[in-house]
Amino acid sequence: MFRSKGPYGVGYDSARDELWVASGANEVVGYDVTDPAPREVARLATLQNPYTLDVDSATRRLFIAGVTSGQVQIVDPPR
Repeated sequence: MFRSKGPYGVGYDSARDELWVASGANEVVGYDVTDPAPREVARLATLQNPYTLDVDSATRRLFIAGVTSGQVQIVDPPR
């Protein structure tokens, strides 16, 4: 079975102008999007197949749902 490692879920932190992207590579990557060219600010290992995510802009906390395990991972990314 073919599994893409492309982007699945995205979450936007409007307080910090950061875009978080979940991938099939079992990671979430954060980008600073204040400039026209996004800059990577963090790369975090996640649970398997993180297809959905959301960001709490008040705390910067990430909520990552894994489709394979049916679990939710809660992460406070580094500053």
